[in-house]
Parts: sequence; C-alpha cells; structure tokens
Amino acid sequence: MPSWAIKKVKGRMPLKNSPMRCKGPKDFGDLTFIINGFEYSLPNDDWVEKNIEYDLPDQKISEA
Repeated sequence: MPSWAIKKVKGRMPLKNSPMRCKGPKDFGDLTFIINGFEYSLPNDDWVEKNIEYDLPDQKISEA
C-alpha cells in the first residue's frame, strides 16, 4: 500500500504495523480493489487476522 494511503487509513482500519481490536467479526467489512475497471473483492475473513483468546483459571491461551 502506498505511504499516502497508509496515512489516510491508519487508525480507521487494522494494518500489520498498526493493529486494532474489533467488537465483532464484520467490523471492517470487505476490501475491493478496482483494477482496469474490474472489481476484485476480498471478504473480511480473508484479510483480517483472527486472534481468539480464552481465559482459563490458571493460564491464558491465544490462538491465531
């Protein structure tokens, strides 16, 4: 992503170097790229990293 685009979206969507917590699985929606007039969509499931945390009595387990 170009540096000017990163500045525009930083704090508004999760980025590799600027992660964000979400309240639900669809908070950030799908990404659509338009290349030569053709739309290529990536569903939320394909581009948002998932971390599931479970609180157990003696330990915390995190799955990615």
